[in-house]
This record gives sequence, structure tokens and C-alpha cells, in this order.
Amino acid sequence: MTIKEIDETSDLLFTIEDDVPIPPRTTGRKSKFAYLLETMQVGQSVLIDNRRDACTIQTLFSRHGMLVTIRKEQDGKLRIWRTV
Repeated sequence: MTIKEIDETSDLLFTIEDDVPIPPRTTGRKSKFAYLLETMQVGQSVLIDNRRDACTIQTLFSRHGMLVTIRKEQDGKLRIWRTV
């Protein structure tokens, strides 16, 4: 059923429609760290070169209900462990 209505305050024409399916949600581009999110298990770790990437990974995991711990290695690189 289709109903056409006019908004009397602005003279705009709207068409109200039934049975129009909602398209699937799009997520945009995939993070370069998505592979870690999909494959890293609790207790596993990964070595990262810089703080910015480490923080990006931490945020990505956090948004998916996972926790990580970050520690600095002696060579200045950062190691990230998935803890939950």
C-alpha cells in the first residue's frame, strides 16, 4: 500500500511505503588489523613497531568486547597479548 502525503508546513511530498526490505548494513573498508581480530586467540601475542598501531589494535579489539595488554619490549617495539 502506498500513501502520498503533503507536509502542509513546507509543501513537500512524501510517499509512505510498506514492504520495502531493509538492505544489509555496510561497514566500510576493513581495518588492516582485521586479520588479527579474526584469528588471534586468548594468550597469543603479536609484536608491533609503533604506539599508534598498538592503540589502533587495542581500540579495535575493545569495540568487539575483547581485551588486550600492551608491554614495551627491550628493543622498543610493543608486544600485544589478547587477554579476553
